[in-house]
Amino acid sequence: MNRRDVIILGGAALGASYLPKAAAQPASGSVRGAIVIGVDRIDGLATLSASKDADKVAAWLGGEGFKVEKLTDANGGAVSVDDVFDATSKFVTPGTFHVLVIYFAGHGFATGFTEWWMLTGAPINPNRAVNFFESQTLAQTCGIPTVVIVSDACRSLPTNAQLSRVKGGPIFPNTADFLDQGQVDTLKACTFAAPSYEAALVDRIAQRGGIFTETLMDAFRAPWDKMTTTLDNGDVVVKNSSLKEYLKAETNRRVQEVIGLTKSQIPDINAFADIHLSRVLEPTRTPPAPSTSIPVSFQSVANVALNEAGINISDSSPLSSSLSNAIKNSGAYRDFDTLKTQISSSAFPSSFETQTGLSVSGIDVVDIITHPSVQSEKLIIGFSIQNIRVDFAGHYRVCDCLVQFADGNLSVFPVIDGFITNVFYGEVGVDSVTFVPSSNSSRWFEYGDNKDRIDNLHAIVASASALGGFRIEGDASTRAKNAAQIADQIRLMKSLDPTLGIYAAYAYAQAGLPESVSSVSSFMRDDLGFDFFDLAMLDRRRDVGGAIPTAFPFWPMLTQGWEYLRPYDIASPHGLAELKPFLMPSLWTTLSGEAKSIVSPIVSGRLPEPR
Repeated sequence: MNRRDVIILGGAALGASYLPKAAAQPASGSVRGAIVIGVDRIDGLATLSASKDADKVAAWLGGEGFKVEKLTDANGGAVSVDDVFDATSKFVTPGTFHVLVIYFAGHGFATGFTEWWMLTGAPINPNRAVNFFESQTLAQTCGIPTVVIVSDACRSLPTNAQLSRVKGGPIFPNTADFLDQGQVDTLKACTFAAPSYEAALVDRIAQRGGIFTETLMDAFRAPWDKMTTTLDNGDVVVKNSSLKEYLKAETNRRVQEVIGLTKSQIPDINAFADIHLSRVLEPTRTPPAPSTSIPVSFQSVANVALNEAGINISDSSPLSSSLSNAIKNSGAYRDFDTLKTQISSSAFPSSFETQTGLSVSGIDVVDIITHPSVQSEKLIIGFSIQNIRVDFAGHYRVCDCLVQFADGNLSVFPVIDGFITNVFYGEVGVDSVTFVPSSNSSRWFEYGDNKDRIDNLHAIVASASALGGFRIEGDASTRAKNAAQIADQIRLMKSLDPTLGIYAAYAYAQAGLPESVSSVSSFMRDDLGFDFFDLAMLDRRRDVGGAIPTAFPFWPMLTQGWEYLRPYDIASPHGLAELKPFLMPSLWTTLSGEAKSIVSPIVSGRLPEPR
């Protein structure tokens, strides 16, 4: 179901009620705040008990010494984006808070590479929602050292055009950049495109509630022994970095216990801060035996595949062989492997006489457009590959090339001197783009010596990214170590592989590693002699006043990049906001054919980068 599913099951005991104790005193010098949001009613969707969940969480955090601001639509109330933004600003502006928790219970949706929390008045008013990605991005530089975002909402796909047009806005101020980025932990009730369930929870008032919310609170009522830490003052606490496995295992076990073994709910936990939300409120207990029925997440799949390729992006050491084999036998791994095989099996050409061009696999090409000064020719070779030979005649480094596919969709790719831009088209759009040196160019010898390794990494990283699994995890030191490991793997002697450099920059940006983003951006700019749009956009340490320098192509290549435009305050002369509604749900930017009348004159009018 495309909402926070409502399941009413009598007699399902999912944990004891929260019994407030004397208010805890925060650690010395630590000032902690919380904004707790619960929205029950959204037009056209089931009424929830989210406001009651918010009441419980507000009481719990208040009892632990947090300054709490609660926003719910109980008793005819309403919650707007402005209400949440104003509440957040009160905590951000003083510059005195060390920890800020944002908790939301209610309806949610996800599409592409972002998601929304629905607030009062949505979806009729498309602006009455919280854009999760933009809020998370701005939270990194809000000045508060640790922000914890808890989302007990669905991440299901919209079921109609009205819901898909919801845009929402961020709830953190767009302040001047703090280059020392803070830690943003995210605790999401479910994986992408999945529901977050409610059930009848037996507590003091026998009310319904979110299973994830109840499980999160139980992590501090009766945690596993290995989760706890004893502070110098004698308090026993559970740190954020110890929550992941408990929340994944216990949430799914409870869903299957009260709803049925055919259901599953695996939280998406990215929490590594060395802070705690609460003391342990009940004695610890021995953890139950791990369930063998827990579905495998795409993050776990990506970890296994990348470990075998010599890269570790997770917060832990490489997996044991038994656990690795279990993951490989899962449905999630089969989905990943199917996509990886499709990408890696495409037989692209190794060279053009001009040393430059594009090659498209998976669909026919019906039109190509470049600047008039660039000569291009479509060559039909074989049944499923369309080759486009480009001749710069020694004048240019790179140009934009619009490619329209047989289904009417289109995209714009950079054509780079000495490289072949290889495009793999999937079900609804472009699933993979690689930039491979032509075998008759001077760059081939670096790539040729590493071809098998790089081609394998291309397919693994593209597949993991398409399924949302290419994400650097861990605390600050672990993320930095994993980032360095990725940098080593994408290096080709004196250059970087362009494709892997772009993927890596996004992973670095999401992990809050601006130095690593800047390093990749500057290295590739110096090596190739131009800027990729995505790298110029992500490189926040480069002072360009919000304006993107001349970059190729003229838009973000990865679809997720469009979500950075607003929070990064990116200025473009090409009206990118006007084009965003035409985006297709593909990994690499693909637009519906209706956008051609806008895109075509931009591409034909853009001068290539001279040598």
